[in-house]
Amino acid sequence: MRAASSRRTLLSVTALGVLFGVPFAGCGGGDDIDLTTGAGSGGSTGTEMPTGGTGGVGGMGGGMGGSTGGMGGNTGGMGGAGGMGGSVGGAGGMGGSAGGAGGMGGAGGSGGQSGCVLDGMLTPPEECDDGNAVNGDGCDSDCTYSCSDPAADCPAAPICQQAICAVNHTCATQPDPAQEGTDCGMGGLCKQGVCAAPVCGDGLVEGAEQCDFGAGNGPNTGCETTCMFSCGKMPDTCPDANTCNGVEVCSTVVVNGATGQACLAGQQAPDCSACAGGLCKSGACNASMCGDGCVDAGMGEQCEPPGSATCDAMCKNVAAVTCGNGVREAQEQCDDGNTQNLDGCDAACAFEQDHRSNKLTLQFATDAYCTANKFGGAIAPIAGGIVQGNIDNGVAAGTSGVLFKFMGLDTLTGNADDLMLMLGAVTATPVMGVGYNGASDLDWWYTPNPASIDAMRTPLDKIPGTITGGVLNAGPGAMTLAIALFSTQPALFRLSGVKLQIALGLSNAPLTSPGSPPGHVAAENLDPALTSFASMGTVMAGKLCSNISAQSLAQAPIPADLLPGGQFACSQNYTAANTMLDLLVTGCSIAFVGPVVTASQPDQADPAMPPAGAGGPYVLQANAAKSVTTCRDVNNAVVNLSACLSAAAYSSYFQLTTDRVIIK
Repeated sequence: MRAASSRRTLLSVTALGVLFGVPFAGCGGGDDIDLTTGAGSGGSTGTEMPTGGTGGVGGMGGGMGGSTGGMGGNTGGMGGAGGMGGSVGGAGGMGGSAGGAGGMGGAGGSGGQSGCVLDGMLTPPEECDDGNAVNGDGCDSDCTYSCSDPAADCPAAPICQQAICAVNHTCATQPDPAQEGTDCGMGGLCKQGVCAAPVCGDGLVEGAEQCDFGAGNGPNTGCETTCMFSCGKMPDTCPDANTCNGVEVCSTVVVNGATGQACLAGQQAPDCSACAGGLCKSGACNASMCGDGCVDAGMGEQCEPPGSATCDAMCKNVAAVTCGNGVREAQEQCDDGNTQNLDGCDAACAFEQDHRSNKLTLQFATDAYCTANKFGGAIAPIAGGIVQGNIDNGVAAGTSGVLFKFMGLDTLTGNADDLMLMLGAVTATPVMGVGYNGASDLDWWYTPNPASIDAMRTPLDKIPGTITGGVLNAGPGAMTLAIALFSTQPALFRLSGVKLQIALGLSNAPLTSPGSPPGHVAAENLDPALTSFASMGTVMAGKLCSNISAQSLAQAPIPADLLPGGQFACSQNYTAANTMLDLLVTGCSIAFVGPVVTASQPDQADPAMPPAGAGGPYVLQANAAKSVTTCRDVNNAVVNLSACLSAAAYSSYFQLTTDRVIIK
């Protein structure tokens, strides 16, 4: 409660006794007294002065003495108490004529009341009024706030906190930001208003902690789980005995804004550098041993890795393998003294797995694999036997058929899947010898047509393929097929869109030869343990789908047997100037037999050739001489004949079996 309360208790002036044994009297303002000036008269005895009236000046002292100079009053009357709010006390009474001393004037009034009435009603000049006289509840008994200035009105706050005036004007406390993180005694620190012990891992650097990354504390992070630096700088505690990882340096690191110290690696020593325990590898010192990738001469090593073509199991050098020196070494499958392809042993001293079709059967219909067959469908059944007979004779004579060289073959037996190989297609003629039969020519020799190979004796036509589950699937690709159809004379037909599906047969050791076909000669130095699949399509014939180029048909002369006077002369009266393409476009009928070749148009287009006009399907037209002279594109527009014949093709379907041969 404030000092010098605004509410003062009115003073009552009590008559004083006789001063110096002389009675006095005085009067102060009361209900019957003049509120402006009290008047007193001398008397024998003073009397009690009533309380002064509100606002009056203190009464005057005792009255004047008698005129004859009688004895004055003993003492002037005491001035009355100042009225409430009065200005000054009354003057002392004047002594009598005989000289009685005047009475002492009364004290001035203390002023009016403060105006606080505890009735719960806020009335000026009250700051508040809660209707009770309880102090410290927000409104004290003098109608002033309990807390206006926390420094003056509130007791001292506990450590780590500060005093505040709450919204209800009571004293309260809250965490003191100025003390946050400061020492609060007993090893504690102020944390959010509480004196608490430091906690490592809370992200705050406290007490004896050097650092604190919170959840990021850990080995060599810059701040360990003990909240101490991971290393020291003076002296530097990072360098260790491992010279392989370089010289470490204790450096300042900053993690999410927090500072620490961590060992930073130095320049790592090169692999295979010497170290105290052996050799450096990936920054660590390891014992030296054969097979670790480091040639350690001090340990007697000469090479790495062990077990290779040039390095034995003890890391000693193996004599260099030289393909073509006529000596089969290390991983070589053969060595014929040269680095030439297509001679039974290729340029890398690997066995050459070659196959040739020993049976080739023209199909006249389609199936689920070969879904188009315009060429075979044009040949009537009555002529089918004649055509197939010519094909069989050509195969047996070695003039008809297709030859493949397996390139990039992983396993010669075909027992493992091979997802990336090539079939190199060539045309070739057999090396004639006693007992040759192209229908049964295992390991027979064939000389490749120079037009089908390059300068490195590698096939020009390559068809991508895979072997999965013992089945070869190849294509699409392109190749040339030598085949005799309506005569015993073979023709070369260019095939596009080639795809092949055929199952691999059993494996066996290649035949050996004393110097003539069949078989491999001793000069090849073939690995005697080597085996390879000897056939394909023997259980179920393979399937060869392709599109025969109209251009190659136009370059093949019509068989003489179909000309007038021939064994199967066509009624169309073809001449020697006509071609196989003319035959297909115009057709062929034989007297007393009927149609043997149905007039047919090409149904395919070679994707490797530029389209003629708007592209296929193309329509070919012959003149009166039965020669094809005109080509129309898909829009029926006449287009360049040469371009048309290069792009147009007839779909075809053959079945086949193969056996292993030697292209050389």
